[in-house]
Amino acid sequence: MIPANPFGPDAGLIIAFRILKCALIPFVPNRLKDAGIDPLAALPPSSPVLKHGFEPDARSACKMLVAHPGFFFEPSEQKRQVGHIKDLTRTRDRWAHQQELKSADFQRVCDLGHKLLTALERRPEASALRFLSKPFDSELQGQLSWLMENDQFSFPAPVDALRSALDLDPTLEDEARLNRLLIHQAASGFLSGSLPTALSFVVTSKPDEVELPSPVLWWTLGLAHDAPVAERRAAWQTAISELAGRRHSSY
Repeated sequence: MIPANPFGPDAGLIIAFRILKCALIPFVPNRLKDAGIDPLAALPPSSPVLKHGFEPDARSACKMLVAHPGFFFEPSEQKRQVGHIKDLTRTRDRWAHQQELKSADFQRVCDLGHKLLTALERRPEASALRFLSKPFDSELQGQLSWLMENDQFSFPAPVDALRSALDLDPTLEDEARLNRLLIHQAASGFLSGSLPTALSFVVTSKPDEVELPSPVLWWTLGLAHDAPVAERRAAWQTAISELAGRRHSSY
């Protein structure tokens, strides 16, 4: 039997809101700036972004979306999406104030976040939230752990090599299992304060992004899937160097 996710709702929400932040910042303020609108004008005077110069987060982006839904959603979708955003914001505020949250709250944030990001066409991060909310696949995780412990890969390794080593087929079902494994591995690594090994598996099929990690994983480095390629490549090279040093020091 596949157990529930190995992290509780509070830890899961840390990951969920990080994914949302990376998907929405700087995407939302940049679109408003392009329209000649000051995105910070949507924030209340009490916002830490205005009072203390903090970096805008997912909550800031949600405030901007609610203030200017017409720049992001079709007229028929605006009311529903604003409702989703406000629901997300309420749960985020409860979480930030350390109120007790349950697994259902985590699942709802992932579900609403997935719907919101899909509507905004931020599909890689939307997929990351969907996979994050799925049950933990202990069978694949056990296989991955064995492969890593026995040095079965030379890193960075093509994700196709991982697919083959795990005996997965290029079907929708097996692709979902693979992505779920990568997201859960990335989340567990991030929560433990270390770089996720999942970043070591790279995509080789996109000409302009050869030898870079899957689009669903850029949140681990604090970047959106469509951040400038040079910026992502630099961040990834730093991460790979750190991962290589960590593996070398373990011998």
